[in-house]
Amino acid sequence: METYSSKNIPNALISLAFVSGALATVGMSILMIIGMQSGKAPMPEPIPIALVKLILGGSPKPLLMILGMLSHLTYGAVAGFVFLKIFKEKSLNIKL
Repeated sequence: METYSSKNIPNALISLAFVSGALATVGMSILMIIGMQSGKAPMPEPIPIALVKLILGGSPKPLLMILGMLSHLTYGAVAGFVFLKIFKEKSLNIKL
């Protein structure tokens, strides 16, 4: 079994962290969409779309949706990478 220090994390593991974060974000987004469609969501619109709307103002809705989704997926992917960096000592005793 190979172990890694914080300075030699393999690219495959970094990629896995980004993809895992993005997939977790997609899963949570699906639940949010179901909640919004059913009228049970706690918010009137997803936060990433509201933030993009705040920044860009009266842009067309398709543009707001695309930028909102991209920012949300980017946030999730980066969160996955940050999680890897925080917990690297505990989680990197794995064999690739």
